[in-house]
Amino acid sequence: MAFGTTVSARDQFGNTVTADSGRLISLSVVAVSPTTTGTLSGTAVLNNVSGVSAFSGLSFNKQGTISLTATASGLTSVASSSTSTPSASCGLRNGILVKTADSPTVYMVVNCVLRPFTTPALFHACGKKFRDIITINSLLAIGRPVGEGNDDDDDDIIVNPPTPTATATLPNLANLPEGSIVKLPGNPTVYLVSGGTLQPFTSALVFRAHKKDFRNLQIISQDQFNSMTVGAPVGYPNGTLLKGSEHTIYVIQNGEKVAIPSLDSLKRHGQSLKDLLKVSDDDLDDIHKGGEQD
Repeated sequence: MAFGTTVSARDQFGNTVTADSGRLISLSVVAVSPTTTGTLSGTAVLNNVSGVSAFSGLSFNKQGTISLTATASGLTSVASSSTSTPSASCGLRNGILVKTADSPTVYMVVNCVLRPFTTPALFHACGKKFRDIITINSLLAIGRPVGEGNDDDDDDIIVNPPTPTATATLPNLANLPEGSIVKLPGNPTVYLVSGGTLQPFTSALVFRAHKKDFRNLQIISQDQFNSMTVGAPVGYPNGTLLKGSEHTIYVIQNGEKVAIPSLDSLKRHGQSLKDLLKVSDDDLDDIHKGGEQD
């Protein structure tokens, strides 16, 4: 199964040397546990560009734990942290959501590797549903958290996931006014700046319900994103009319869906069917049900 890694040429202060280009960088396997003979396949030699070599399509033909060493003429070699190569016979399809009975952590399976979700907001931002989680008896290899790294959630690089840390202070949003919509380059998730946090939109319908315009979308850097707090997903605004495959029409009130008993009731509250949004039954089921509109 293919994986990738990135190697940077850095100065004595840890900064990537962007002026360094055309240098030949080579990868090799230097440690295997359990001890066995294996072969590293794929393009393991690249010329760097602006100090960076992005390797992809690599594979190792034995299950176990390996370490990679990057070497280049004139530079000090560097070894990666240990990386586990997964077994392809776990019997779990890619994209399935799993957890164990003794832990609340939810994982997405990618090539028999468990990619953890570090926050509920990220879980919802990826369009996942709690009802789809299944419980398994034992853990497989643990991989990079979902959404971390190179924005590619389909690789199977195995690392020890970092422990999420809470942000004690509000992020600096001086250049992002309340109500702004932003995203990272190369990542489809769009966020709403609200109350000092970034709230992800989970669907185009929610985006439309808030009357947002993609022409106002701002691109932020990874450093800006890392300095901010990701909050709960954006919900439908009060007054939004929703309907699934059934005849019942609901109105959103304080985050809950409230059934509208009749068209007369709808008209009394100044609402119109022209504003009705049709959603999937699954999305409708995910919204907590309140009482009934009078």
